[in-house]
Amino acid sequence: MKKLILKNPQLSESEQKILLWSAALHDYAKPITTHEREINGEIRVVAPKHEQIGASLLFSCKKPHELTYEEWLVIIKLVGFHQQAKLLVIRNEDYRSYIRLFREVKSLDLLYYLAMADILGRECEDKQEQLDYVEFFKLNYLDYNLGGYFKDYELKQKEKVAKLIYKPSQNPEHISIRGISNIIDGNIYMIEESLSKPYAHMGYPIVDVLVGVASSGKSTYTKTVPECPVISMDNIRARFKNIDSQDVNNEVLRIALEELKDHLRSGNHVIWDATNYRYDFRSKVAELAFKYKAYVRFFVFIKDKAQLHIDNKSRKKRVIPEVIENQCSKFELPIEDEAHKVNWLHNGVLIDV
Repeated sequence: MKKLILKNPQLSESEQKILLWSAALHDYAKPITTHEREINGEIRVVAPKHEQIGASLLFSCKKPHELTYEEWLVIIKLVGFHQQAKLLVIRNEDYRSYIRLFREVKSLDLLYYLAMADILGRECEDKQEQLDYVEFFKLNYLDYNLGGYFKDYELKQKEKVAKLIYKPSQNPEHISIRGISNIIDGNIYMIEESLSKPYAHMGYPIVDVLVGVASSGKSTYTKTVPECPVISMDNIRARFKNIDSQDVNNEVLRIALEELKDHLRSGNHVIWDATNYRYDFRSKVAELAFKYKAYVRFFVFIKDKAQLHIDNKSRKKRVIPEVIENQCSKFELPIEDEAHKVNWLHNGVLIDV
């Protein structure tokens, strides 16, 4: 990676740090995911899902001191998708897939450099072919005008929409973000078409889904929006005596989902306060909200494991340390496709990526 950086002096100091740390950590989960598997009659060494697992585990690791949280989050994202550059070319994916990946990693330029460094560091018979795939990836995303950073692309789409709206009640940010999702899904081809969709003209509920392990700051965050109703799994669970039984957990979820339906029918802005650290937990909420045409946002709270344990000690409702350890080990990093907008926070402050 250092040689690659030296050949590209246009990279900023921040980008250089991101690339060096991404290269160092890109195979973080390989030691725990690598095993032998028979493929077409041959025994191969494979490491399935090591990208996603590595990113999810890094999310609760302590951030290197020299990095900002913006830089650290981009590194985690790059680790989680570092093999996707060549795969888009191999699969002959179209424009929509490039935007989807752009939204995930926040910079296709940085992903290109990481993918190049990954292959240059290997010794394999098809090395040149692998390098060619990555070069084609760069040609494609530049042809699609997807260089730079996703936040700048997102802002441009918002500005395009803002020039065309004619009602004070229309929210250009919500419309453009939904429009980007529609482009990715193949429902529209240009952001301007989002203004023809019902969400551009009609009211809709808003559902904010909080994502984070115990002691990450979710309930504290809800206090910053006192006007917004909160569906709290902990508060519902407190109504029951035997709170640890599975029957109670099922009933708590049923009650919470019924409350959510009531808010969705009324077109309210509501917060869903639960850990949601696994995909199957939060997907139930998001899928229900989508059925009611809600605008769905995730608020994902990043905090390292050591700080989680420290903050847990000062909570009124402490959890045993094993709960935090278990949730961190099973945490599944949200992908941007799960909601209309995924916001990332540290200590209640939005991370600007």
